[in-house]
Amino acid sequence: MLTADADGDGRFETLMGDTIEARDGPPVRFRIDVNGGMDRRLWLIADGIPIDIRPLDRVESTHDFTLDVSGRRYVRAELRGHRGRPERGEVIWAMTNPIWIKQPAQ
Repeated sequence: MLTADADGDGRFETLMGDTIEARDGPPVRFRIDVNGGMDRRLWLIADGIPIDIRPLDRVESTHDFTLDVSGRRYVRAELRGHRGRPERGEVIWAMTNPIWIKQPAQ
């Protein structure tokens, strides 16, 4: 599950599918809780571009990250790993819905 602390109060109350306002100040804190991650990789994605790829070595794990959301439209995560022979490449095992980011009117 992907959540965000959009108002900086230390609580991750913004859920997948919600929209946050881009704001001046510190980057927004995000948290992803993974279940089924053993020997897979967590892809953190903003606007369709991977911003971080983290190898996983446990079934369950929690990952926090911060991101300057100015100029971004959404953030989501994917759990990727091999199925069958490794030479066939990775497949997406799971993905989150995005947290949308509303930019200030210009």
